[in-house]
Amino acid sequence: MSSLPLLISLILLGQPSEMDALSRATDLAKSYNITVIMVDTPELWTTKALVVENQLLINVKRFRSAVASQANARSLNWSSTADPDHIILHEIFHFLHYRKVGRDIYDHLNRPVAINRDYVCTMVGNYAATNEGEYVAEVYVGLQIGVVYTDDIMNHYRALWNEH
Repeated sequence: MSSLPLLISLILLGQPSEMDALSRATDLAKSYNITVIMVDTPELWTTKALVVENQLLINVKRFRSAVASQANARSLNWSSTADPDHIILHEIFHFLHYRKVGRDIYDHLNRPVAINRDYVCTMVGNYAATNEGEYVAEVYVGLQIGVVYTDDIMNHYRALWNEH
């Protein structure tokens, strides 16, 4: 990752009473030097996460629900980890990656995964095989949690992270 300090605004959408999810997300965000601002925006209630300019918008209601089902998501081989911080790490990384490569390259990461899809499903998880952007985010989360990946997985991850 870039050695430059990043200041990211993480806007959590939801009610202040949802302190369990908010507290975990806030603590994790602070570890990435992310400013947490809580707002309530009904227009975005159907969105789990959205990158807008210099802000990462996360809907706490959908976030809480997803956190509660994260262990199940891993047991079904959907995601790369069962860690309850998986979702917030995943979304933070999308934002970091967006900031690093810029809008034009980031938007092109919606293309199919360039390495064997079945291999990605087995080694990382099914969600990582949906497209290159999700691949990079899922591998990143696994690395943060302590997952060790094969050289093939890591080489493709590095190529996408460094794409310009």
